[in-house]
Parts: sequence; C-alpha cells; structure tokens
Amino acid sequence: MKIKNLNNTTGKVCSCDSWLKHWENISGQESSSCGNQDCFNMAEVGGHVKKCDEDDNSHYIVPLCKTCNSSSNVDEFELWSRYTLVSAASTSCVKRSAA
Repeated sequence: MKIKNLNNTTGKVCSCDSWLKHWENISGQESSSCGNQDCFNMAEVGGHVKKCDEDDNSHYIVPLCKTCNSSSNVDEFELWSRYTLVSAASTSCVKRSAA
C-alpha cells in the first residue's frame, strides 16, 4: 500500500506517551524497522501518514525512522506488508498494562 508522510503534525499528542507507543498499543505489534519498504533504518517515531491510492482522507500512524518522517520527505512510499495502519485519532488511544 502506498502512503505519504503528513506534515505539520508535530504538536499532536495522545495519551499513549508517544505516537510510536500508540501504534504498538493499537496494532498489538512491536515496531522494529521503518515502515518504508525501501528503508532499512530502525523505527524511531510513530509517523502521521495518509493513504495515496484511495479516496481516504483519514490520518494514520505507522513506525518510521526520523528521516522518512521528516517534513522534507514529500515522496510516496510503499508500506511494509507486515505493518498495519492505525488511526491517528487520539480518542483511539489505549494504555496497555505491562505484562
């Protein structure tokens, strides 16, 4: 699935402590590598993205490295198939208790 980084999202907050933690809490997955299929850096942040190929204006979170999450990154990129998009709505936040 092709996605694109969203700019001007720095001030957005959620109650999961970070957007990367938000993605992990909602998806039930652990982040490791950047969600950009062509990038092999480690995921550092939960990046705000949107789908490119569909009539879907929703905002989503995926694990990204800081380079791919940069405001200068305006390129579309393919999301690793193992990663799930999760809603960027802070109302979807859930805190998972430590096991």
